[in-house]
Amino acid sequence: MSHALGLKQDDMMKSEPTTRECKFGAVAHMGSKVGEVIPFFGSFLVPLAVWWLCRDSVFVERHARASINFQLSMTVYYCLALGYVFVYVLFGMSLLIFLMAFEWVSMLKAARRAEAGGYYQYRMCLTFLKVEVQGDDAE
Repeated sequence: MSHALGLKQDDMMKSEPTTRECKFGAVAHMGSKVGEVIPFFGSFLVPLAVWWLCRDSVFVERHARASINFQLSMTVYYCLALGYVFVYVLFGMSLLIFLMAFEWVSMLKAARRAEAGGYYQYRMCLTFLKVEVQGDDAE
């Protein structure tokens, strides 16, 4: 039985992800920047599409779930920061700038780790979708 990546069931049992799975994992993380072009739900479109296209790959599924969790967390943090902008302008704006920089750095780290065949555990990430990662693989 083959799946979206063109692999057989035996290939999915390998501990090392394929190059194609690594690329899809990285796309799941960096594709979230679509949210800058399509407001509101844009940051979830690419990770959801990658998850759907590669639903038989455990490696890609973990990365897509982690990306969706991070984007949901950032949405919550941005809403809180916007609330501070209305009350404390200087603090709120500083918080927004910090969150933007934090989001970019975290996504780049996660994409690089996925492309290398590993996992990255986002900092300050709320868990909306359960992501299981083996202890030694996560940073």
